[in-house]
Amino acid sequence: MILVDGSAIAVDRGATGAQGLSSLWRITPQADGTPDPDPEPEPEPEPATGVTVDGTPAVGGEITLNGVGWKHPDGSGSTIGLKLDDGSVKRASDGTDVWATIEADDDGEFSVTFQLPDGTTEGEHGSTPAFTAGEHTLRFLSGSLKPGDQGRSVAVTIDVAEAGTEPEPEEPTDPDVTEPKPVKKKSKVNTSIKKKIKAKKRGKLKVVVKPGHANEKVVVAIDGKTWKNVKLTRKNAKKAVATVKLPKLKVGKHKVRVVFNGNAVAKKGTAVAKFRVVR
Repeated sequence: MILVDGSAIAVDRGATGAQGLSSLWRITPQADGTPDPDPEPEPEPEPATGVTVDGTPAVGGEITLNGVGWKHPDGSGSTIGLKLDDGSVKRASDGTDVWATIEADDDGEFSVTFQLPDGTTEGEHGSTPAFTAGEHTLRFLSGSLKPGDQGRSVAVTIDVAEAGTEPEPEEPTDPDVTEPKPVKKKSKVNTSIKKKIKAKKRGKLKVVVKPGHANEKVVVAIDGKTWKNVKLTRKNAKKAVATVKLPKLKVGKHKVRVVFNGNAVAKKGTAVAKFRVVR
């Protein structure tokens, strides 16, 4: 901080400024000492960038990740690459060290579910080397995957259980009484999207789940890779719906798979929609 002609000039360096940029401040006191009757409102601070993990994953099992603070400087969401053990675990199918790509929404948030390596060295979920139980690092990176984005690196440590490990069942309050299991209904998932979408346009995917409830989510995968979780809105007593804009895709054929993981009264359900992006 320095004083110049009665004003204080201060520099706020590093990632503490808005959107990770440095800030330059000039503070000039009023001559009569009275407060400014109409001060400029202070900008709302951006949420700290972070990721949380739901549950305890196992080798080959699914893991759910929730992120906040992943905003692009242009106001959209960041594109995030996920590496396992800082890239030392690679996909057996193509040798890439990016295990999953995540798209944050315009609020900089995401909630995604994807499968961990299955402990083999071949196939869609195989890895090199083979994935094992124990402590592993999830590294989330932004910047290079979306032009103009802010560079970030966030690491989360997880403890992965052996394949097929399930949590211990709770003991019943009365061991002589066995509660009957509720019979779940068969769930039905429907999707709709235009068969042809022009390049540089975002396709609009409509999802209907029967039965469904508000605030439940479906997992949306594009061309075999998990894209994001989409929250449902209750339409009536029998169904819940969601409408989501897909990301811009390259010219060619594409397939969207929607998975509803079920709830207390309904079983798991899936639906697949196919479309083409044209010039």
